[in-house]
Amino acid sequence: MRKLLIVLFVAGFLVAGCSVSVGNKSEPKTNNSPPVSVSPSPSLEAGKEIVGDTFTFSAPVGWENVQKKLGDKFAAAAAKSGDTDGFADNVNVLHVPDSGITLEQVKQAAPKELEGVNATNIKTLDDIKIDGVTAARVQAQIAVPNKTDLTSYMTQYYVIKDGGHYVITISSNDPQDAPAATQDRDVILGTWKWK
Repeated sequence: MRKLLIVLFVAGFLVAGCSVSVGNKSEPKTNNSPPVSVSPSPSLEAGKEIVGDTFTFSAPVGWENVQKKLGDKFAAAAAKSGDTDGFADNVNVLHVPDSGITLEQVKQAAPKELEGVNATNIKTLDDIKIDGVTAARVQAQIAVPNKTDLTSYMTQYYVIKDGGHYVITISSNDPQDAPAATQDRDVILGTWKWK
């Protein structure tokens, strides 16, 4: 599992560059709120439909399908096109069939795996439902390789389904609570459908 999480996290940077300075490294934090929250509702600002073998979702308006650029390691990938701020906001999805791991194993391993790739400000959040399936959530930020003072803010969602697991990574140059980043996540997760 270690290799899978690191590969996915770093691959998000193949899509583009970034913005903002890196914060201080922190210990993983656990939110003590109730364990499951409701899925986001679909946004009216949905753009192109992205189709994977076992799921579909709509990318935000102005995003393009970039899965072919990232290769067959990913089940799907999309990125904001024409971005001029040094980082193309993006989403990528890794699917590992028949992995046999549990959601609890993923929750325990994810923060340490992210620390292993120098992620900072790691926070474990409440679980949510993505089209009716429970997903664990972790937020973090990481310096963009080969860039000075540029940071990517990412949220990873871990889903166990049909004996395998999915890691959905949504990255932005805006902090996770910024309106634009929140809207992009809401579009992706609110339109997500399992096949």
